[in-house]
Amino acid sequence: MPDTLIGLDLGKAGDYSALSVVRRHLVRGPDDAPLRGARGETLYGYVCRRLHRWKLGTMYPEIVRDVAHLVKGGGMPAKPRLVIDGTGVGSAVVDMFIAARVQAQIHPIIITGGSTWRTDRWPGGPGVRAFWVAKTELVSSMQAAFQSRRFVVVPPAMPHANVLKEELKNFRVHVTKSAHETYEAREGAHDDLVLSVAMTVWAGGCRYVHFRNESLRPAGQEGPLAAEEAALVAEQERDASLQQRESDERRKKAEADYANPMADHWWW
Repeated sequence: MPDTLIGLDLGKAGDYSALSVVRRHLVRGPDDAPLRGARGETLYGYVCRRLHRWKLGTMYPEIVRDVAHLVKGGGMPAKPRLVIDGTGVGSAVVDMFIAARVQAQIHPIIITGGSTWRTDRWPGGPGVRAFWVAKTELVSSMQAAFQSRRFVVVPPAMPHANVLKEELKNFRVHVTKSAHETYEAREGAHDDLVLSVAMTVWAGGCRYVHFRNESLRPAGQEGPLAAEEAALVAEQERDASLQQRESDERRKKAEADYANPMADHWWW
């Protein structure tokens, strides 16, 4: 059964707060074995089932109530993983979610500079694991999923799907004088949906975010999109399997060329 993640990027002054609901599933090869990446990590596919943006100026207590209502609704897992932007003022909002006893496993993400990440207990709530993650880590995880076709939006015409597409176009990498990469939206553009999705994809691949025995609540089942999602998942797995085979073939060829220094494109 697919696992469910909810990503919540909290808007500051002049920014939107945005939410994404993403389903995670294993990507399998032709032999039905889970595919693995270059570093041996398990590869997952992601299907975005919902995108939402609140109006500018929406108060945080209203956002907490809306999310609490969402996770209690039919068709959601009994306790989905709620990944919240806990950067800056977001830390107080995370505490609001904990105090409201929202029926989700809460994981705050504090966005940092640099290129690494760490995890520790959240001081505001027992049993809550938080993550301090570099923005480059979040964005690179999302880019890898998009580029390998392991991320799709269902349906493509869902509200805000085009907004996410535009945000991705406007997202740029900048190289600083110290040769560090930074990711920012183009001046005057927003990146709230991008960050919401990026947090779910990063958390979906993190070994410290545990998924166990999710069961859907009754009422509504999975909706009319279940068959469409299943077809897209199968297509994702075929694409990922093909790309994995091509990657393996390129690696083997490179290793053979390295062993044969007279190979034209290596020697010259």
